Amino acid sequence: MSMLPENFPFDDPTLIYKVTPEEIETNPKWGTTPTNRTVSELLNFGVINLDKPPNLTSHEVSAYISKILNVKKVAHGGTLDPGVTGVLPIALGRATPIARTWLTSDKEYVVVMRLHGDIELNRILEVFREFTGPIYQRPPIRSAVARRTRIRKIYEIKFLEMKDRDVLFKVKCQAGTYIRKLCVSGDTEIILADGKIVKIKDLIDKNASDLILGFDLGSNNVNYFRISKKFKLNAPEKLYEITTESGLKIVVTPDHEILVSDFNGPKWVEARDLKVGDWIFSVRKIEILNEERPYIFDFLSDDVNVYIDDPRLLEDLALDSTPTSIDSSTIILSSKNSRIRLGVLRQQGEIWFKNRDRVNAFIFNDSIFRISSSKITENLAYILGLISLKLDPRKINNSYIRFRSKHMELIKSFIIKYKKTFPGIGYVAYNKKGIFYEVYVNNPLLSAIIKGLLIDENSIELKKIFKFPKMLLIRFLNGIFDCCGFVIKSKDSITKVGFSVNKYQMAKRILLLLKRIGIRGRIHQQNSSGKISIFIESGFDITYFLNLVEVNNPILKDTLFKSNLPKSCENEDLLPLHIKKILLRLLEDSASTIDEETRSKINESFPISRNILGKILHKIYKVYPDNEHYSHLEVIYKSPIFIEKIQNIRVIKSKEKYVYDISVDYAHNFIPEAALVISNCTDIGDVLGVGAHMIDLRRIKSGPFREDEKMRKMTDIIDAWEIYKESGDDTLLRNTIFPAELGVTHIPRIIVNDGAVGAITYGAPLYIPGIVAFSKNIKEGDIIAILTIKGELVALGESILDAQKIMKKEKGQVTRDTRVLMPKDIYPPLWKR
Repeated sequence: MSMLPENFPFDDPTLIYKVTPEEIETNPKWGTTPTNRTVSELLNFGVINLDKPPNLTSHEVSAYISKILNVKKVAHGGTLDPGVTGVLPIALGRATPIARTWLTSDKEYVVVMRLHGDIELNRILEVFREFTGPIYQRPPIRSAVARRTRIRKIYEIKFLEMKDRDVLFKVKCQAGTYIRKLCVSGDTEIILADGKIVKIKDLIDKNASDLILGFDLGSNNVNYFRISKKFKLNAPEKLYEITTESGLKIVVTPDHEILVSDFNGPKWVEARDLKVGDWIFSVRKIEILNEERPYIFDFLSDDVNVYIDDPRLLEDLALDSTPTSIDSSTIILSSKNSRIRLGVLRQQGEIWFKNRDRVNAFIFNDSIFRISSSKITENLAYILGLISLKLDPRKINNSYIRFRSKHMELIKSFIIKYKKTFPGIGYVAYNKKGIFYEVYVNNPLLSAIIKGLLIDENSIELKKIFKFPKMLLIRFLNGIFDCCGFVIKSKDSITKVGFSVNKYQMAKRILLLLKRIGIRGRIHQQNSSGKISIFIESGFDITYFLNLVEVNNPILKDTLFKSNLPKSCENEDLLPLHIKKILLRLLEDSASTIDEETRSKINESFPISRNILGKILHKIYKVYPDNEHYSHLEVIYKSPIFIEKIQNIRVIKSKEKYVYDISVDYAHNFIPEAALVISNCTDIGDVLGVGAHMIDLRRIKSGPFREDEKMRKMTDIIDAWEIYKESGDDTLLRNTIFPAELGVTHIPRIIVNDGAVGAITYGAPLYIPGIVAFSKNIKEGDIIAILTIKGELVALGESILDAQKIMKKEKGQVTRDTRVLMPKDIYPPLWKR
């Protein structure tokens, strides 16, 4: 029994005939009606209306179908998140090109939404009406879609049922409409695209639509996505504090969902259901947009005086002795030089922006302080790192800065870089009876830079350092390593390098700075001494770090000189668990390519490492470079994503009045402090004023496929195939795999005569003389299904004429960019133009 109508393709009452129905003829020798195809033909040109199971990605489902039916080419019709179930059309063999028509087709979903507060039903219905019609959404920052606001239409939101705070409703929407919770502590920090580290509660009062770090489940990569909504809710009594293996912590509400890696694929798990030992997603490297070396001015206050002794620069800055738009008391001018407040220069806008590279002197207490560059240099970044952990925050306002060390070499290193950075500004060095050495500088400019960069509420924050370009970050970390670094070795090989600090906040900052340059670290708190260590432990990261820094500390230098680098310098990041299933499918036909030791690692229950995956992909590249499994694994191999275990979970009392939500376009998640990936709230919850999140989502329609009696589960496909293989009975299989023509019943069609079919299969475009009938709703630019009189799908093409023009014209081309799906010589090419 087929889902196709008996009179397909002439069942459509909207068809317009170019010839009378009585004149329609087809030669029975050529082709066959779709319902008469053999099983092997259906496997090569069929579709399945699949009921996607939970906890599997759409890609994995396609791979399973490929394996079950032994079909090499399989395509699915529209990605569904792992937790979402329902209609997932599958195309087999030559039918895979029609999957693109499903991606742009309308969809229907059934949603269960849990409200975060009590609300009247009438208000819910009112908001549903508000959301019906055109809504505006922004595609992802690197989407193939043009980066402009696009309209996505909600055709209908139909209320079905409500129980307590759970609301069941149905949504009919245009393709590309995103349907998806988040509640975290207000102190949770998030990373914006420009490198700013901000607390989520500080975003609420901002109107800017910031870009935030998120994980694209479709591409298995990290990207930046736009924050579309911000919301705060009353905090519950209890929160969950989750600590990862790397030592980072995040505080969330009990019903907050976190992405967990499972052998069946990524899945969203509420915090209350998480367990110690669960594998969660993290990111090795954090990229920021528009990475540029910052100006020193960016970190100085408006009342700092800039010194200018170049008359031409004064002229270019549009300043003179009788300013009209600027308070003259803010400028002191003479014939040779001037003292101008930085705030005044900033008011000059574009003029200041163009000339700021030419300013490198400042006045403090009537003394001139010059600097070698208007921008932060590598030497200055090193000095800041070297002294940052030795500063007394209470004395930063004092222009005297002291650096003390047991090592004269570090004092010399400071002096060399200081003289290059601040030419002409003196220093004083002391030898404290051989116990330690000191260097003093009276430099209010350096004090102002330190205050602007490092100090926030009497604690060293390093937030602004995080925005530095990579080379400056490396020099800053180099300075901290010389000052507070350590090297641990076993026998002759280095096993750990790292930093020792006094505060968790500083340890977290250093860990994030390491992530900016692609190095993994781990925070370890030593309870006895109170010191906190940041360990760099893998051979890959140790080697990379030591190749970046120039060690000046004599003890560290001596230890490194007498030690060997780690024996293994391979990337040991653990990758998502579900890739093992993909690997096993890929390796089924490559037993001779992969050695037994590698194969045994794949079969272990422990996650596979990045370097093992890399070796496997290298070995089988020549055999499977175009295989979809290979391509998927290659993306994961190159991705900065890895997995790590949850180390500890604590239930704590909420200290704040509110917790916070944000909505993130497209990705529907974000990565706070580069630790976890978390789903986000729905716009509907925001508008209702109580917040809400989706607890279940099921797709019930996609293109021509619906949730009905012809929908099949994975187990149905397995049973039908096994019965067919064992007994030859194809009844169940024919009720599972349907002719490919079913997959195009949702788009306009053109029926052509026998003479045109063969010519099209040989590459000729469709011309009007070959048309028998066509849909009256055809518009220019539509994707058209070209069918034979028997109902066979010949090709897909883009219409260059609308239905009215097709009816009026007697000749001319009708389609372009034709994708031929029917093999050649099924019909002879009889059509002559």
